Amino acid sequence: MNFIITKLMWQNGTRINQYLFAVIITIPLLSFGMVQGWLSPMLSVLQSSEGPAPEPFSSTDISWMTSVTYITAIIFGAPMGYLTDR
Repeated sequence: MNFIITKLMWQNGTRINQYLFAVIITIPLLSFGMVQGWLSPMLSVLQSSEGPAPEPFSSTDISWMTSVTYITAIIFGAPMGYLTDR
């Protein structure tokens, strides 16, 4: 039974493949947007002395927090594009 399900699941052109890969692609994009969206209203909290960290974040810390997501997108963008074409 498991063999039949596996065989049907990975056939070319099945709808389950489309849904599966749509979810796989959407989750990283959603998390990227959530990271960027969360950081904007939290900047003042993170830089205040009453923030959750033991000491306030500096402007350099904040700039690194925002740029790390873009740096990883640059690093992983080309290999993921290559894998998508395969």
